[in-house]
Amino acid sequence: MRLQNMIFQNLVLLAAVMLAVLSGCSPKSENSAPKLFDPAVHVWPHDISDVPVDADVYYGVLENGMRYALQSNGRPEQEAVIRLTFRAGAKHESDDMLGGAHFLEHMAFNGTQNVPEGEMVKSLERMGMSFGADTNASTSYTRTDYRLNLPEVDDETVDYALFLLRELSDKMLIEEDAVERERGVVKAEEARRRGPQYDASQAFQKFVQPEARVIKRPVAGTPDSLDAMNAAKLRRFYETYYRPQRALLVMAGDFDVKAMKQKIESNFADWQPLGQDGPDPLPELKTTAGLDAM
Repeated sequence: MRLQNMIFQNLVLLAAVMLAVLSGCSPKSENSAPKLFDPAVHVWPHDISDVPVDADVYYGVLENGMRYALQSNGRPEQEAVIRLTFRAGAKHESDDMLGGAHFLEHMAFNGTQNVPEGEMVKSLERMGMSFGADTNASTSYTRTDYRLNLPEVDDETVDYALFLLRELSDKMLIEEDAVERERGVVKAEEARRRGPQYDASQAFQKFVQPEARVIKRPVAGTPDSLDAMNAAKLRRFYETYYRPQRALLVMAGDFDVKAMKQKIESNFADWQPLGQDGPDPLPELKTTAGLDAM
């Protein structure tokens, strides 16, 4: 019975996806087509939306293009969370560096200009943050996220947290020997992702849209691409996509918004891009004349 339910659920999902794909093939007038948020054009999604903006959230943009959003929240007391997101993920990788965005995420913890290799996590632990629970990062197809959960909101803790985020924004060292030491860790993560569930997901994606770029850009990379990764490739990606115009900092917690606004400006206002901006590949979805059967 469980197998029958799984088959039925998969068929329902497949039918829904194919209906959406086929419905997208029908011609629509310009007036009826939905407006899509383009991060290269619009500063915030609500720029093109009629949904009311939460008055409790302060939205700001620095002169260098970095966006930030702040919300004061006194529960729990004396705590805060920070999220720094870069519009830099697997979709932005070139053919010769699959898994590079995720590899670069690891390098953020392996030495910056003012924080020696291995010291970043230790320094955060001395301030009461444990790696994994309070200090972590992740990479997806479209972006890379860095996360800090602050146990205190005193000036020392907040200032150091913002200092570290600025360090990884434009001061990563990305040294060749550090890349070599981290290679085994990244390859182990890639190996753990592989398995029946991953294979089934990939097979489904290829069936629905075999031309889609997402199939060609596994977030964790491949064993061969990770073996061929080097500091020069990671540096090229870093200087291209880690830039203020692609960054969004979100912070919520028990703090004064006006004071936090000043701290963000003092830490990030002078941040300038290291290189030329790269492309944002568009979805490679194609219409179909009919259905294929497996």
